[in-house]
Amino acid sequence: MTKEYSKTKQITGYHVLFILLSFFAIVFGVNALFITKAISSFPGETSKKSYLQGINYNETLEENQKQNLLGWTAQIGVTQSNSPKTTKHLVSAFYDQEKQALRDLDVTAHLVQFSNDHLTFETQLSKDSIGNYSADLKMIPSGRWRVSLKAVSNSGETFVAHKDIEIVH
Repeated sequence: MTKEYSKTKQITGYHVLFILLSFFAIVFGVNALFITKAISSFPGETSKKSYLQGINYNETLEENQKQNLLGWTAQIGVTQSNSPKTTKHLVSAFYDQEKQALRDLDVTAHLVQFSNDHLTFETQLSKDSIGNYSADLKMIPSGRWRVSLKAVSNSGETFVAHKDIEIVH
């Protein structure tokens, strides 16, 4: 009687080791690719001093509380002029607790674009006689922007308002 050996391949320990190492190599490789793409496309910080802002967060909370006690409100928007060249304007109005327009403020706008470039612009808003504040946006590229307005009164009271806007030229 003779034994017949089958020529079928059997899975050995080396095969299992190779399969496991291959699986984890693929998983680590894909993770490394995703992490590299994520960090290179957006580093995670929108401000240069995020660590210091975190340390000084209690001061930020105190400033917000002072601002809430003022009772001021703001309206922020984008308008379009119909002059020879169509121009977009950032417009805002500020009101006190009695809903009266605040006409004597120094208003600065800080715009940050929502994109990979993280473009920023800062501009001073001009005021008119009825209490509206505006700035020309012709130098600002189209896109989504985060606007932060800082209004300072003659007596030193500070009010900060934020709004996301869309600029289309």
